[in-house]
Parts: sequence; structure tokens; C-alpha cells
Amino acid sequence: MPGVPSGRGCEACRKQKKKCDQAQPSCARCARLNIPCAGAGVRRFKFMDQGVVVKLAVNRKKNPQSETRAPTPRFLPSSETNAIANAFVCMMEVTDVRYDISCYGAFLKQVPSRLGNSPVLDASVMALTHASAALYTRQDHAEVFQKYGHGLSVLRTALNNAHESHSADTLCAIYFMMIAEGWIMRKYDICAGHVSGMAYVLNILAAKKDPDPFEQDLLRTLCIPVLLVSIFDPTVQLPASVMRQITVAGPRCPVLNEDGPIQSLQVTTFAKYPGLVHHPELHFSDIVATYQQMHLDYTLLRRRLDTTTVDIDAKANRVPNLETMRLQALYQVGCSLVLTLAIILNRVYHTCDPLEPSLDDELHHFCRESFTLAEAALPHRPLGSSPIPLNLTIAWAVVRDDDLRDRIEGMIEVYEASYIKTPWKASAFLLQQHLKQLRLRIAPLQPLQNSLRTVTSSSSATPS
Repeated sequence: MPGVPSGRGCEACRKQKKKCDQAQPSCARCARLNIPCAGAGVRRFKFMDQGVVVKLAVNRKKNPQSETRAPTPRFLPSSETNAIANAFVCMMEVTDVRYDISCYGAFLKQVPSRLGNSPVLDASVMALTHASAALYTRQDHAEVFQKYGHGLSVLRTALNNAHESHSADTLCAIYFMMIAEGWIMRKYDICAGHVSGMAYVLNILAAKKDPDPFEQDLLRTLCIPVLLVSIFDPTVQLPASVMRQITVAGPRCPVLNEDGPIQSLQVTTFAKYPGLVHHPELHFSDIVATYQQMHLDYTLLRRRLDTTTVDIDAKANRVPNLETMRLQALYQVGCSLVLTLAIILNRVYHTCDPLEPSLDDELHHFCRESFTLAEAALPHRPLGSSPIPLNLTIAWAVVRDDDLRDRIEGMIEVYEASYIKTPWKASAFLLQQHLKQLRLRIAPLQPLQNSLRTVTSSSSATPS
């Protein structure tokens, strides 16, 4: 065995490289010299890292001058790269739906093959994997914050570099650092500052000709958080070049489209929501059509969710397979997103047309469904039900039934106890303020809109 010495002489004889007779309690040499005799007959082990020795020997042969200078390595040594990739793969292969990260994007499967070539991507993956471990164990360690701080430092350097700031790896790193921050700080803020940087890099990346599959998947995935934030914050905007790139590349079927498309969750449909919410007076007919489509999509998604849940309940005597559990969680996430958008659009629609009689009843239905969905998704906390708190926040902000509002607030507190908190009251206040400003802005236009509504109704009632 390499690295295992065969000699069993005492320490004094070994030090002087003399033959030891290993006599007890003292060998002949030590007795003659009247010195302590220790370690006789003991087998010693010396552990050696053969990989490092071989690698250094090879490097010395190739470059004899390497010993005289120590430049900062551009790429990570293969052993460290492998360690980072293994940690990321292990995180992806988690079979517990509560900590399943597959919902964060289809491009994740391509990340390990890109490690070792980009310091910013490597640093962000290290921060993410350490944050994931802290989230799972619910224990904070100094190393978790050290890796997060290192990731931020490397990201800052990359953004200040003209070449690296334009790369897909840097964009991916921003996304990973945003996720890691939420896991480490135990909070999720939809209006976090990382999204502005994400929109900036998205714009640059979208201008690239012939993007590879990784870049295309990345563009499609990261459009959603930017668009979602832009609904609440009009200062954040998704560049038109990004949507043109996605349109040219062709639509990608979302995961939820196994039995038919969910139009409300298509990226091209998502891109319309900020304009509908911030400038409804210019898009009233679009608001009506989109809102009606949401009704259809939610009914379809809810039916699929119920079918999957029935299948799981029928197998109550055994553990359902991972794919079925993932499908149930994905349908819950899809329902939650559609409900969130439907509630917002319901109130915007009501602001433009307060005489529409069905809107208040539909609002109550959507808010009640949000509570029911959140209750059913409790077993999938924290990651498997991550959009639920936002849905509950939006429902709490606008619901008119006091009893239902209290129940929704109680459910938000239950979700916050699952280790990830949201500044939900601040987000609810933002929506309430926006709707109030819309009412003040649109109020002077109401007489004209009411006249047009009357004329339209009369025209449709007149026989041809």
C-alpha cells in the first residue's frame, strides 16, 4: 500500500535511523543510552494525496518555470470543479418535493457541464448549494454566508467587466444569487433589486445572434420573474428585444402543457400583463379578453390538479412516485399564478368598469380558491409551494369579506413559519395604492366609458 511505512522501531531508533530490536519495555539501544523508549512495535500510517502529487509532477515537466510565479488561476482545478458540480447535481436529484428545484427552470440540467469555465457561475453555484443545505437543515453556518459574500463579490467583478457582463453565465449567476439570498435570509421579496440587473443583462443577451439552447432556455425562464416584478414596479421593464428573441426562437411548451396549452402562462401572454395593469384605459378590450381566458385556464388547470390529487389519494396505502408528486406541485403552482393574475386583473377591470355586476362575486370566488389551494399545498412547503404566499398576499389586499381576510392572514402566518418570510403587507400596500391611483386617474373618464357601454349594449340588443 503506498504511503504505509513498514518499520516498527521505536521513535529514538527511527530518528537516528538505527536498527531497533523492539524489546519491551525498552530496546537494547535505548537501555544502553539510558533514554526513553517509546513506539516500539507500533505500525505507522502516513496518508498521501497521490492525485495532487501526480498532477504537480506533470505540471513541472510541462512548465519548469511554474514554481517561480503563481498567477491567479482563470479556471478552477478539476477536483474543485467536480466538487461543485457534484453538489449541484445532488441538489437537483433531491426526491423530496418540498426541496425540489426543478421548477426553477429547464436550463438547470445544462449547468453542470458549464462549470469550471466561468468564475462567476462557479461562485454562484457554490453559494446556491450551500444555501440549499442551510435551508434543508434549518441551520446557519459561517461558511454559508462566506460563500454568499464571495458569490456577490465575484458577480460584482463580472458586471464591471465589459465581456463577462454580457454572458449567459453572468445572467445565470444573477438568478442563482437572487434565489440563494432568499434561502439564506429566510425571506422572499418579489421586488428585490437583483431583478433590475437581470433585465439589463437579458437585454444584452437578447441581442446575440444564434443563441445556443442554454441561452434560449435561460431567456425564457428569466423573463417570468422580470415580468412579474414589472406588474408591481413600473420602473422595471422587460426590453422589447427579449420578446423579439423569444418570438424568433419559437415558443417553448411550458411544463403544464401536457394536455393542452395554458394560454395565461405563456411568456408572450405574460408580457402583456404590465401594460394591462399600468395603462388599463388604453387596453380595455384586451383586459376583458385576457380576463375571460384566465377563467378558462384556471378551470382547466384546476381540473388537472384535482385529477392528479385523486390519483394520489387512491394510492394512500403506498408512497406515490416522485413524478406524480411533482406534477401535483406544478399544477398547484400554475393555479396559484393564474389566481394571482386573475385577482389583480379583476380589480383593474372593476376600476375601468365598476358597473360590471359579476366582478365582485368572481373576486370572492378567486380569493376563496386561493385559500383552499394554499391549504392543500401546505405539505409542499417551502420550495414546492413558493408562489403561494404571493397569491395569498394579493388576495388579502383586495378581498372584501372580513372573515375570509382573517383566514387568509392566518394562512400567510402559517407559511411564514415554514422558514421563508415575505414582506407581504408592504406588497399588499403597493397593490392597494396602485388601484387607488388608477381609480383617481380613470374617474374623469367614467362618464364617457359609461356612454360607450350603453351604446354597445343597445347595439347588441337591436335585432339585425
